[in-house]
Amino acid sequence: MNKKLKGMLAAALALLLITGTFAGCGGKENSSAEPSEQPSSSSSEVSVDSSSVTEDGGEAADLIRGNIYKSGDKILKEKKTYRVAVNKDPNSQNGFADKQCVQETNAATNVDIEWLDIPSDSWKEQVNIMIAGDNLPDAFCGAEVDIMSNLELFVPIGDYVDEIAPAVKEMLDTDTVLKTALTAPDGKIYVFPTNKDNPSNRVDNMLWMNPEWLEKANMKAPTTTDEFVEVLRYFRDNDMNGNGDPNDEIPFQARQANDYAHNLSAILGAFGVVLPSDYVYSLDGETVTFGGTEPGLFDALNWLHMLYDEKLLDNDTFTMTNDEQNAKAQNEDVLMGSLIYWIPDSMDTKYADYIVLDPLKGPKGDQLWYGGKQPTATFGYCVTTACEDPEVLIRYYDYCMKDETTIMEWQWGPEGAGLWKYTDDEGHWTQTQEFVPEGTNLTYFKRTICGSVNSPNYIWKKYADLEVADPRNAKKREAAERILPYCVTMMPKGLYDPEKTAARNLLLTDIDNYMSKFVATSVVNGLTEAQWNEHLENCKRLRTEEYVAMWQEYFDSKK
Repeated sequence: MNKKLKGMLAAALALLLITGTFAGCGGKENSSAEPSEQPSSSSSEVSVDSSSVTEDGGEAADLIRGNIYKSGDKILKEKKTYRVAVNKDPNSQNGFADKQCVQETNAATNVDIEWLDIPSDSWKEQVNIMIAGDNLPDAFCGAEVDIMSNLELFVPIGDYVDEIAPAVKEMLDTDTVLKTALTAPDGKIYVFPTNKDNPSNRVDNMLWMNPEWLEKANMKAPTTTDEFVEVLRYFRDNDMNGNGDPNDEIPFQARQANDYAHNLSAILGAFGVVLPSDYVYSLDGETVTFGGTEPGLFDALNWLHMLYDEKLLDNDTFTMTNDEQNAKAQNEDVLMGSLIYWIPDSMDTKYADYIVLDPLKGPKGDQLWYGGKQPTATFGYCVTTACEDPEVLIRYYDYCMKDETTIMEWQWGPEGAGLWKYTDDEGHWTQTQEFVPEGTNLTYFKRTICGSVNSPNYIWKKYADLEVADPRNAKKREAAERILPYCVTMMPKGLYDPEKTAARNLLLTDIDNYMSKFVATSVVNGLTEAQWNEHLENCKRLRTEEYVAMWQEYFDSKK
């Protein structure tokens, strides 16, 4: 498809986003379709079907089997349909099947994908149902799956790389750290990476503040929890946006529900504790700590309760949906004085000038934060044993990795019509908003126009290093470098013994359910000494000491 036509399609998409007439989820969603009754063996032997080789060594010589080509853009001689469950971003205004990059890839490869769009907030639950039942798709894409607890259901796709996936081979041969992280204890690779190698991802959530409001208040950017509260009270008590309504300002906003980049977990670091999604980290690079029982958590939760009670913290923090947060941001007037977010202008350009604060120093001098896990890739593309032709979906992923433009158009939209462009003839590229029509929500635009972070590919170091950071992302990267010295050591990514992983995850399920409710209740209602002691006993009953020991063994194995 030529660039002009791509631009026309992108413009049409933007118009639909602005007017709100976009048809949602147009892809097929027949999640009740039965998987193949006779899936082939997960054997990874790739051999050319010699019975179909012609005397002159023509087209048939490149067939793995009767219908599957070993190389070239075209993967199938005759079209066939495969079912792939994909993580559906809440900001995407269409189904995966409706995206231009998907349609172009399907046409080029002659592979028909029935995309099963699964909302991100129910991904884990629905995937577990698929795994436990008899309805496995041919592959999963875009978010992580508990492979190690169900190893017999997944194809060792790494075994095929040398023969039929040259782009993946180049990546794994070059990035040995990534390859090591992807390799299971049995020495095989069952999953390929998705998302991107992005220096900004080294710190996901940051504390942003409105510099215009600071200037109006004649205040400096706060560096301590006491200064932060003082600033928030000023924001609350004055008509900072000048619209005549002294009560519509939200001094501090976060969104706790099911959101790694916008929640309160890192700001607790001012009290010497953080709460990553697995609740564990290391302060010294040696010993694993469970944040849920650290003494500082008591003071941290009561401090947040004070912010909540004084309406300094958005009282919708624990109930607000993604759309509701975006709606607040898109209000005609600026409402938020400060917020925890990835990059706030993703919601609305009014927030483009916000500054990133250093981690706040607490009353006892604590000043911690936490960053993203390394490597920053999502372990998000795996093929199941329900797939009759694993080579097809391995080659499909490899096609999406075949060159820089293909990767970028999946992740950022069409060149010159999405959110990126080349800056020279040597492959350097930059993110840009110049093609986003005025009035369009940036996050909606990005998640709708392309596969984005849920794409069946990965912007790996070769192409990530070619990025010329635009001012917006340069600010984010600079802030990440500034915050990293305050970050605790997160548990590294990697696959581990399936039985031990399953046992650890089983404990985490109960711990997470309990901790999520405990944190929300404590912030809303406050926490007494008696309630804290009861909490410590509850954590013992949840076997948190055993949970930490499991993580310690894993942590030691990755050093």
